[in-house]
Amino acid sequence: MDIQRGSNGEKLTNSADVKELILWDDDTSNIEFKIKSLVDVCKISEKDSINIALDSLLDGSAKITTGKYDSLIQMQKAFQKKLITTTIE
Repeated sequence: MDIQRGSNGEKLTNSADVKELILWDDDTSNIEFKIKSLVDVCKISEKDSINIALDSLLDGSAKITTGKYDSLIQMQKAFQKKLITTTIE
């Protein structure tokens, strides 16, 4: 069995364990606020945050990270507090 790892290094034993946190383009926050929020919530670099925010702007949505549902729900709640639209898929 091929073991995958999530963004925080957690072992993901099968594809059912793997979820994606998706950032959606919306009218509630500007791109600068999304970039800052991505850095704050996900602890990723500003460069990575810019790429994700731009992808969501251009494509309508962008994958932020992958992982187990339990770890992604914490990030999603933090984005909800900032009124940024995300989903776990």
